[in-house]
Amino acid sequence: MKKTPLALVLAFGLASGSAFAASSGTITINGLVMDQTCTIVGAADQTVTLATVATADLAALGEEAAQQSFTIQLENCAAGDVFAFFSADTASLIDPATNTLVNQGTATNVNVALYEENGSRIELGNAAYVYVDKKTVVADNDPATLMYSAGYYATGQAIAGSVTAVANYTISYQ
Repeated sequence: MKKTPLALVLAFGLASGSAFAASSGTITINGLVMDQTCTIVGAADQTVTLATVATADLAALGEEAAQQSFTIQLENCAAGDVFAFFSADTASLIDPATNTLVNQGTATNVNVALYEENGSRIELGNAAYVYVDKKTVVADNDPATLMYSAGYYATGQAIAGSVTAVANYTISYQ
């Protein structure tokens, strides 16, 4: 009789011990403190106006049109690699299926994509995306010009209307 309760106690003790082990973890926080960071030259906020296109130019998922370049001018940078990391105010403003900015205007099936200087589409919201088009600042206090572009991105057959999307950026260093 005494063996059965002891066996049950041991069984419950082992089961509960493994359940507790799975409910904890570790969070590692990494960062970078620099003697000097870049200063944005001029206004930090910009408006990029895309050319008007026909719905026929955006007839199917994945079609892209009217890329318009823009730059972010920096000065007084520390030596090293610098780039702009793009995001949105909320995750709902990034389409997870296409990694593009959700259109807040009246056009249907049209989002906005952002591109690096080399033409690679930036995969917004994709934590695994690695920015490849970084600018190398050779010496402290040197300037840098970051070049990007934005364009229409079809999520299906476009239906005419306005297109408005907003991206935030943070100057990042490596």
